[in-house]
Amino acid sequence: MPDDITNLALDFISTQRQKPFFLFLNYMDVHSPYIPPVQYADLYSGDINPRTYRFKSRFKDKEQLHNTPQWNSFLLSQYDAEITFVDYEIGRLLTYLKKQNFYDSSLIVITSDHGELFGERGHYEHHHAPPIEGLMRIPLIIKYPGNVRTGFENGIINLTDVYPTLFTICGFPLPDGISGRPYGGPGQSGFAESFGLWVKESSYKVLYRNGYKYIRYMDNVKPTELYNLQKDPGEQENLFQSEDTLSKEMHASMQYWIDRHTPREDKPEEADEEVSGEVLENLKALGYVQ
Repeated sequence: MPDDITNLALDFISTQRQKPFFLFLNYMDVHSPYIPPVQYADLYSGDINPRTYRFKSRFKDKEQLHNTPQWNSFLLSQYDAEITFVDYEIGRLLTYLKKQNFYDSSLIVITSDHGELFGERGHYEHHHAPPIEGLMRIPLIIKYPGNVRTGFENGIINLTDVYPTLFTICGFPLPDGISGRPYGGPGQSGFAESFGLWVKESSYKVLYRNGYKYIRYMDNVKPTELYNLQKDPGEQENLFQSEDTLSKEMHASMQYWIDRHTPREDKPEEADEEVSGEVLENLKALGYVQ
């Protein structure tokens, strides 16, 4: 539970007096089956009693419920309640950092690995779903040491770019061989990609450029997609055929990037490392390994 994670973090911080420290917290509760604590469950559910509604749903066909706007709204209300719970716990952590006089000198990053879907184009959660914006657009908040910078940026950044961005903020040299780039720096690609972590049917790559989104399924299981996100934020109209010139330009840009970035797992000189039993069990607990 998020409160347990926060409590462990506070205990750790209370012992850090003589030297800098790095702390990574993985709040996992904002996931299906979307069961927030009782005190949060009613916050956004309206006239629906979450406990009664969830109990009744056990006796109905799940797919039939998924086809109803009421069920989608209920799922979203519970998801929002889980977010509120985690938000409170993050606030508790930040308050403690201020109390211990660590906040001002700390570099703090809050982000996520993916969003969730609630019926968009018939998809739910994040498993086996195409890269719809509800999955791709995630929060990223960076609090600088000394609180020297404020503002909101609306550009494209990949999670792979967070690592070199933080190195740059700290004044560290960037390691060789990384594909990410500091946010706003030269070579910013606007790429997003997945190699089948949740998409068993196929892997895909996504290119964002000038308000357009180009999706290419690498094993050709699904047709290529092109959307104008400014006019069509719901990604309902695939422009791949009608915008032939733009589609070819996006394809060429994507292929150029692919040719220059060989995935580590495809490099023959790198041998597979044996995974320890402890690491394997942790991966299973996090849901990354079945």
